[in-house]
Amino acid sequence: MKDFVSEIIVPERLPQSSEPSAEIQPVQEPQAVQETQERILWADLLRVVSALMVIGLHYGRSIAIIPAADCPSMSAWFTTNFCDCFFLPAVSLFVMLSGYLLLGKKDLLNWKQARRIGNIVRVLLVWSAVYLLALYFTAGADRSAHTITVIEGIRTILAGNVDSHLWFLHLILGLYIAAPILHTFVRNADKKTLRYFVVLWCCASFVLKFLNTAARHLLGIDVLSPHFDFCVLSGFAGLFVIGYYLGYKPRLQMSKWGGAAVWVTIITLCLLAFTITLTADYFHTSRRTLYYYVSPVFTLGSFVVIQYIGVMRIYRKSFLCTIVTKISPLTLGVYLIHMLVLHLLGSGVIGIRLTVHSFHPLLSLPVGILTIFVVSAAAVYVIGKIPLVSRIVL
Repeated sequence: MKDFVSEIIVPERLPQSSEPSAEIQPVQEPQAVQETQERILWADLLRVVSALMVIGLHYGRSIAIIPAADCPSMSAWFTTNFCDCFFLPAVSLFVMLSGYLLLGKKDLLNWKQARRIGNIVRVLLVWSAVYLLALYFTAGADRSAHTITVIEGIRTILAGNVDSHLWFLHLILGLYIAAPILHTFVRNADKKTLRYFVVLWCCASFVLKFLNTAARHLLGIDVLSPHFDFCVLSGFAGLFVIGYYLGYKPRLQMSKWGGAAVWVTIITLCLLAFTITLTADYFHTSRRTLYYYVSPVFTLGSFVVIQYIGVMRIYRKSFLCTIVTKISPLTLGVYLIHMLVLHLLGSGVIGIRLTVHSFHPLLSLPVGILTIFVVSAAAVYVIGKIPLVSRIVL
């Protein structure tokens, strides 16, 4: 699992750029992320923040996915949905970071890459089995309804229907299989081509979808033909490439206007979250439906802001940086196990019941997220100390 973890959880030495030729100038390593030969500090921070965001996403889901009219407290609904706007980019940030760390390697058509793919398959099968068993043993009197055959279990795993968060492993498996092709593109593309790719990805993932939906509702027509195929540039494969591009080009922190640009980005995201939440309340719909159309803005904005904070001198010299660096290697395990912890705390079977409804979300969200993260990280740490078990499940 260590090869797989190195791209998703444990940052290793910075990938070396290939030698630029006279005609092609690959994206170079920024000086700002060369602050250490052993750690990429902003990558550590991005992992930990993304793991916290994933927990927040699932912890507040029971309120975030419903219209305001169905929630007893308007204040709780608004608070949860506003925060949820900032939780939703979590998986996208993991994908971008994986792209940055993996696509920067010299060669991906080798046995080491094959082992990485095999490790993902192993982790997917093991944790799918763990969650299927957990569902069976916690079903109580309804246990017979959750009894399945081996064939049914395999079908469930292949369909990605085991638990709501394991779909990430299916996603990352596909990206790792396609990585050698994407690697060839990014390592030979010049900066102009990569910028063009980013612009097209934004158009495919945000602008065209928004314009088509607006035209459909306002004019009753579709701007785009259903045969117009732009999918090769959109979605998570595009984020995989953009993660590489932004990781090797963090210009904000090297500009005297970087701090101002980050504050403008933060304010813009807050205003967007506020507007989306209010609009969802006005039209009596789920806020996540509206978020779909601006998700790339939150994803790219969050990546840039966290990256900027991660290279700031005040952060790198702080005690928080030391803590983040130590817990960063646990974040993949936290992602895998946190739903078990969430279910245990939510069901009250261990004598403690903690859900987003326990208090007002202003209090229950930070308390619940931190509690689940700490318990999950502690469990992963203990598992990692058990030689045979750690080699199987992590």
